Amino acid sequence: MVASCVEQRDIRFRRIVDEAPHVVVSSQDARADLMRWFPTTDARVSVLQFRTVLDPRWFDLNPRTVAERFDLPLKYLSYSSQLWVHKNHRTVFAALSLLRARGRTDIVLVCTGREYDYRHPEYADGLKEEITRRGLQSQVRFLGLLDRPTQIQVMRTSAAVVQASFFEGWSALVEDSRALGKRIFVSDIPVHREQDPDDAAYFNPESAEELADLIEGDWPHLEPGPDLGREQRASEEQERLTRDFACRFVDVVGRARRAA
Repeated sequence: MVASCVEQRDIRFRRIVDEAPHVVVSSQDARADLMRWFPTTDARVSVLQFRTVLDPRWFDLNPRTVAERFDLPLKYLSYSSQLWVHKNHRTVFAALSLLRARGRTDIVLVCTGREYDYRHPEYADGLKEEITRRGLQSQVRFLGLLDRPTQIQVMRTSAAVVQASFFEGWSALVEDSRALGKRIFVSDIPVHREQDPDDAAYFNPESAEELADLIEGDWPHLEPGPDLGREQRASEEQERLTRDFACRFVDVVGRARRAA
């Protein structure tokens, strides 16, 4: 009998854990999953929580020119994530639909990221059909997969960031948001609590109503980016976090070398 894709993946993961001298995961939450599904000894596992490092040259760019190139509104929310099932765009679109029913037709969501998922080839088309069905065509923009400097400019000019995922190892989007000093509406899952981003509003990823309520409450007070003061403060904090990561990285490499 041919093993399913999931079974093949699990066999591959089990082999990695068994054969690697040392295993590195990106969060305590991921470590707990590892120990649950592919148990091994504590000494063979390290947690290394990565940080975003932004190129200083990106801050010399004028982000408004990028917004103008894509014909974006002055004020919008951004969600930089692949159109994959677990990224949970559906809850965000449902929240926008609730807000629209309340008369908030001015709230625009700008989505960036790869739109194709080989595991669910029809998923992106289904999402876009749902947007049409909900009458959200003017409120949801898809920019596709952007180069990194352009993606950062789209985030900089946003009023806030959304991260609605059901599952993450350690969210790069949360780290990007932290590095840019952005307000973030983030799904209330264990790894996001572990990341503990500044200026976060947590919502149940199954509840469009919770997200809609948070956005509606904040929207009148949110300002279009970039906020240079917040970016500067975030940059200073990110420098400290990056140094801490470097020290932790050296420690993990030492543990791995001793295990080899």
